[in-house]
Amino acid sequence: MGSGTFISKQTVERFTRLQELGLVQEGFEDAYFVTYMNQVPYQLEGHGPMEGEILSEEEKTHVHNSLMTLYRNLQGDHKVFSTDEDEPNIYGHDARTACHDDRCLFLTNVEIFPDIRLFSYDSNIGLNDSERIHSNYFDKKKFISHPYSSAVDGNDKTAWKALRHIKSGDYIGLDMLRPMPIALNFRILAQHPYAYRRSLSVRISKDGEHWHANSVDKTEIRAGTAIHCRAFDPKDEQLDVADLLECRFSIKETGYRFMRLESKHDLDFEFKIHDLSFGAKARRDKNGQLLEVIADEDGIFYVEDKDD
Repeated sequence: MGSGTFISKQTVERFTRLQELGLVQEGFEDAYFVTYMNQVPYQLEGHGPMEGEILSEEEKTHVHNSLMTLYRNLQGDHKVFSTDEDEPNIYGHDARTACHDDRCLFLTNVEIFPDIRLFSYDSNIGLNDSERIHSNYFDKKKFISHPYSSAVDGNDKTAWKALRHIKSGDYIGLDMLRPMPIALNFRILAQHPYAYRRSLSVRISKDGEHWHANSVDKTEIRAGTAIHCRAFDPKDEQLDVADLLECRFSIKETGYRFMRLESKHDLDFEFKIHDLSFGAKARRDKNGQLLEVIADEDGIFYVEDKDD
């Protein structure tokens, strides 16, 4: 609601057909559009919480009306609305938020909200009452204070904190948005004991579906992917946090787009991620010009010229 989103031509055509049935009031198409798709949208969290009322009372009325229209048609099996679930379904949505510089997306299979299957729609309850029921069930303060975006905002003082302990198969990672043409260095800063390091497995992928603990072309990953960790002194950056673990590793393979760190064991602590980031050492010639760096069609270099 009230924010931009990418949609397919097919989705627009489907909604246009519904408009022709006279089920949408002009001026509030977004309220009806989201509901009439009858799909859980693939949403990316923004940076920073929204303050104040997100919807006015009039907008809430239209959201409720659209829900009632959808509910009646589905109940009557009029086949006006789609009932096939889009892929990936909500349980396959693991891209959570954009990195602060828009160079990547933060990935994790760990939900920050309660399972949506715990809730059901009651057509006799208005939107305000339904919102209160959800709010009473879930303490939103922790989400507002420690959202997904805090893991990739470039600020070590903030952190994403999960609501449950880490389970075997849980992961965090990055979608770099394009195949990587150069070797990359990765950094993770977490409020975790060293047991987390012993549980980690680095995986890479070209398409986000087929993952390899070795290289993309199934040959052995080159030396240099060992994860090196150390206790991070919070005084280095004046952080008011104890027990921080900083880990760094390099992936010298190229051609992959996705990277994730997968936990191999159940652990007795939750994710508390202060930073997950990547960069590359840019080599220079004697005149200070960058070497072995590939630019995109806009002339943008996807490296960081740092000494660390």
